[in-house]
Amino acid sequence: PGAVSGGANVTATNATQTSSRLNLQDLLIRKAVAQTGAPIFVASTIANPDGSFRLSLTANIGDQIEVVQEVNGEFSNPTVITVSGNTVALGGTVRGLGVDGSQAVAYPSSSVNGAGQIFALNFLDNSPASFPNPDVTVSSFAGITEVAINGIDRRGLAVSPSDNAVLCFDLDNPISPNVGATTFPPVAVDIQPFASLAAIGVQGDLESFTLYDTLPCAFTFCAVLITHPQGSLHVATRFLKVRNNMGGSVIFVVALSEFADGSFWLTQVDVTACPGTPPVAQIELPKGINPGGLGVYNFANNALVSDANGNQVYAVSFSPPSVSAITAGPNPMGIAVAEAEDFAYVVNRADNAFSSVSKINLGDFSVVTQEGAGLMPTHIGLFDEFNQAAVLSSSNDAVTLIDTNF
Repeated sequence: PGAVSGGANVTATNATQTSSRLNLQDLLIRKAVAQTGAPIFVASTIANPDGSFRLSLTANIGDQIEVVQEVNGEFSNPTVITVSGNTVALGGTVRGLGVDGSQAVAYPSSSVNGAGQIFALNFLDNSPASFPNPDVTVSSFAGITEVAINGIDRRGLAVSPSDNAVLCFDLDNPISPNVGATTFPPVAVDIQPFASLAAIGVQGDLESFTLYDTLPCAFTFCAVLITHPQGSLHVATRFLKVRNNMGGSVIFVVALSEFADGSFWLTQVDVTACPGTPPVAQIELPKGINPGGLGVYNFANNALVSDANGNQVYAVSFSPPSVSAITAGPNPMGIAVAEAEDFAYVVNRADNAFSSVSKINLGDFSVVTQEGAGLMPTHIGLFDEFNQAAVLSSSNDAVTLIDTNF
């Protein structure tokens, strides 16, 4: 809000890519019209009453974008924005992002000729210049939606709800990935940091999540059903995280589950002696929430849940039980927590003409928001050692490397 005058005609042009500088009056077109797949270097819109607006242009890193507003025939001087970051366009439909703590980022693509594909790219050794070849391809596995990587040996898991299956892979030895069947459609996955234990959230009324060991690529035969306090049926566990307690002797799964009555509950489950362990704590999230992401910290006692319908991130404490709202950017989605620095990072799908990342101080919940995080981002993963993060953008199927020192 307040980016330009309310109701102003706003035009953006990629000055680097246009062959000749246009007159300002020539730029004031109502909309950009292009053939499917053609680049868009000039676009216009009318700002909202609060001065907010959204425009999308084709651009490369380093391009100069000029933004001009016109009110009652008066033109502003151009505001020049340099496209920053380290971005690689992936192609296909990219839906999930996994980052190990030091070097690699992996992302699944939509199926190609009935094959499931995992791509790995090291952003930290060199600037990615082109889309890499798949690191893992499985002809009988398609429909990948989420992926996770552990922080020790670059082993990971991808899930496919359409196949009722999980793909266990090793990026250092991708020749023979293992495909395992699930009883219910898997919709979420997380791996315990610097360990091999994973949890897989599922859709169904008889199971909430199951445990999996990525070292032998095998299920642990531990399945957990999270029950609703008033008996409503479980629909799906949309997000989950696997973490240790302070001493490392207890393993918790924090699960964000949807129930048939439309409610969402956050549940902390001790899975150390699984099966047969009940939830340790359970908290209902505010009514009407549309969860977009989950982050946990303080040895799984605290959590952050984003509401993709608004601009709120909810801070949850299991002990003592509490839920409080934090204002982030519009439509917050994926969350990544840097516990060592006492910060969390949330990607916002809509923030004026540009997406953004909100940096939340976990001590006092103060927020700093920075623009420039790709186009309509959905996921974020941290390279903790390098103060950088990888952001996945669903609108243009790309991953952008950003600096977290802001």
